[in-house]
Amino acid sequence: MIDPIAPEIKTTVPTIERTKPILNTIEIKVRYGETDAMAIAHHGSYLGWLEAGRVELMRQMGQSYKEMEKNGVNLPVIEARLRYLKPARFEDTLSIETSCISLTKTRVIFGYNLLKKDELLAHGYTVHAALGPKNKPIRIPDKLHKLLTNILIPQNKTNNLRWAFNE
Repeated sequence: MIDPIAPEIKTTVPTIERTKPILNTIEIKVRYGETDAMAIAHHGSYLGWLEAGRVELMRQMGQSYKEMEKNGVNLPVIEARLRYLKPARFEDTLSIETSCISLTKTRVIFGYNLLKKDELLAHGYTVHAALGPKNKPIRIPDKLHKLLTNILIPQNKTNNLRWAFNE
């Protein structure tokens, strides 16, 4: 895809393939404090919405963030990328679709679609590294890795999402 604002920059942030089941969908309502003077959602608000979707996905698969951190595992965001297509506005009800789209022994990537009704407003991903109690890199523990493997949408089913490691 050619970026219309900066055509020299190649952008390769595809949406999650909508014909496949999305593993988690939450709804949020855009609050006044998340908007600017034009009642358009501030770009920084989107990261909080992604976090809400990710935390709920983890909870639904049987692993709360609180429990994971209590067991000495942290998954901080080390990279985030969003493509904003259309604005979200004050009091819009949005659906945040979250999926696990890539997994290694030390990292996990979650993909997101943000929609208003069936209209795609934004899409992107977050990359997370596994850290231990002293914030040192660790392998994702076997139990957590297995849970993530069970919900992983294979790359060939998400438009060959290889962009997270190629850029």
